[in-house]
Amino acid sequence: MPVTGAESWPVLGDDGAVVVPAERYLAFLGALERSPNTVRAYAMSVRLWFEFLGQAGVEDVARLVAWLRAPAGNVIVLETGTGRRSPATVNRHLAGVFGFYDHHARSGVGVAASWSPGAGSAAVPISRSCTM
Repeated sequence: MPVTGAESWPVLGDDGAVVVPAERYLAFLGALERSPNTVRAYAMSVRLWFEFLGQAGVEDVARLVAWLRAPAGNVIVLETGTGRRSPATVNRHLAGVFGFYDHHARSGVGVAASWSPGAGSAAVPISRSCTM
């Protein structure tokens, strides 16, 4: 991160630009002195969420879980393997996504406030597929 000199993992849109809401969330995690590994893992979770939103809507969180459990298209599943993410990994990704919305809801961002864990309503956030 520019201010602290710590390593950062920006979430980039298809155009190569930093996805600002994701960057704000990751900077918030850094300011809380979260482990760099946690920040990196949550950056990946948010990236996967935005990638998923390119195929579905925010109301499809249950489908996100199924999508996360399925092998990625670029994964070759070995005969003895499943190619699936473990339940703990899926839960970590969900924690990253829910933390993203919770942070923005607490910061007064309208879209996040209307769709944060437990809010009970769906709104569509910035729908951009992101890469790292």
